Amino acid sequence: MLDWLSNKLQGPKLCAFVNWSRRHPRTVLFAAVFLVYIPSWLVMPGDITVMGGGDSVDYIRLAHSLLEGKGYPSFYRAPLYPFLLTVPVRLAGDSLFIFRMLNAFFHALTLLMLFSLTGKLASRRAAWIFAAFFLVYPHLVYQAANILTESLFMFLVAGTVSLLYSRKPGNRVVFWAGVLSGLAMLTRPNFIVFLPLAAFYLWHSGNFRLPGIKRAAIYLAFTALTISPWTAYNYIRSGGALIPVTTGGGYNFWLGNSIFTMDSFFIDRGRELGGYFGVNPAETAQMTQKDRIRPETFHSPFMNIGQAEKLFYRQSFRLFGDHPLLFARLYAVKFLNALRPWSDPRSRYDENTAKVLLTAVFCLPLLILGLAGMAALWRKNPPGAGLLSIPVVSGFLFLVLFWPSQRFRIPLMDPYLMIFFSYALDRLIDRLRHPAPPEKTRPLLES
Repeated sequence: MLDWLSNKLQGPKLCAFVNWSRRHPRTVLFAAVFLVYIPSWLVMPGDITVMGGGDSVDYIRLAHSLLEGKGYPSFYRAPLYPFLLTVPVRLAGDSLFIFRMLNAFFHALTLLMLFSLTGKLASRRAAWIFAAFFLVYPHLVYQAANILTESLFMFLVAGTVSLLYSRKPGNRVVFWAGVLSGLAMLTRPNFIVFLPLAAFYLWHSGNFRLPGIKRAAIYLAFTALTISPWTAYNYIRSGGALIPVTTGGGYNFWLGNSIFTMDSFFIDRGRELGGYFGVNPAETAQMTQKDRIRPETFHSPFMNIGQAEKLFYRQSFRLFGDHPLLFARLYAVKFLNALRPWSDPRSRYDENTAKVLLTAVFCLPLLILGLAGMAALWRKNPPGAGLLSIPVVSGFLFLVLFWPSQRFRIPLMDPYLMIFFSYALDRLIDRLRHPAPPEKTRPLLES
């Protein structure tokens, strides 16, 4: 690609720049993130960001609480991102631009890691295809513009995958991968679905023998050890509740697995869930009022916060048994929703029509070619192909089992679908440039 540009561009300065870029691709890509993102933020409609409300306000509020010596007054929010925000808040106050630059910094590091990984997996051309798609992918520009955990989380996942990308990673590599995985859990606990799949991958990489078991055990152990200081802190400040990271797991499981409570959640915000998940209002109207009441209304004053979280799980499982056909339909629709290539205008953060159309244009080819490339690599089975599938599979499982928000999908699934997309497009270019010669047919009569 750079050779082609070098031939087309005129003038010694431009040619010299292209040659310099060829020798320093990572510097060029790192700078390119900021050169693309900053102008995009200037023209981005305000209703696409959530700086003025929602989760971002909580993260900034928690950072201020830490700086003011008031502790961390939340069991629901994962701690790492608010702790990180204390640095820019201390230095520059509540500067939206600085917050966004911090997110863009994590995007740039993610791009560099996955650019190298794509080159190892496929080819240099595939790596450049990946980089180009990553830079212009609208969801990532939106993600960096919002003061949310996704940018840091995407970086930590990419670091974990890059470390484990080896046929037989050493114990030291597995140790650091476990530490990064623990930090990822402290950023977004939905990463928990990734952990058993990664442990199985390490076991499989050792041919299901003792070395593989040892690597899997080291990985899980150091993930747990990284989380453990926060778990101990939660235990002390809650008065004896076992909360590994946050209480968000039970709430989000309940939210994503009760048709009735999901219905109430959307109606509370002036939105109708009916046409989205296929809920029949007549069916939900027949349910008892208790089915619609949020579990926290049943809390006992003697129940600690860990027991209260279990109540969310218990109510969800009870509803499974009470209404199996409705839940079968719910899971079928959530499965399809996880494959939807456009932003959902009914969700709270995706109400901009232009964003819905733009994401459809970019996400549809990513989904089609990404899944095709993943299937092709599975058949070819090069070292590490299974590992790159784990973020995609774990992200998909979370969307089906928990709350099906695309915000949870993007940092975990989309960068790795881009790698598979780049591999598929690279192979397609090869086919078009070098078509296979037609097979010679034997003559009917041999002389």
